[in-house]
Amino acid sequence: MKKFKSFSSLSVNDIDKAREFYVGILDLDSVSEPVDTVLMFDTGGDTRFMVYQKDDHQPAIHTVLNFEVDDIEAVAANLTDKGVKLEQVEDANEKGIAERGPIRAAWFKDPAGNWLGVFQGV
Repeated sequence: MKKFKSFSSLSVNDIDKAREFYVGILDLDSVSEPVDTVLMFDTGGDTRFMVYQKDDHQPAIHTVLNFEVDDIEAVAANLTDKGVKLEQVEDANEKGIAERGPIRAAWFKDPAGNWLGVFQGV
């Protein structure tokens, strides 16, 4: 399997709200919509992920998708300016950014309750 590309996927309960969030708020381009309940996104390099509608969706209680960023302060400010609430996890400062050694991170949820993270220094 190591010679094949891979991608992750996460479920949502409303694909239209997911599209609004991932395209409108996170500014990602949907590169494929093979059916009306599936979205595929490229996120740089050879990485990508899929979002699909699942009627009995239950959000995970852990982070399902992480973005590696160069300037977490700017990304966090941009997210909050767009109305995204950064989660106040342990060790988070007033901006919602946690510092754990050389790694700085912040977490937020998509409209379906899935935990997403942004990391700097990984």
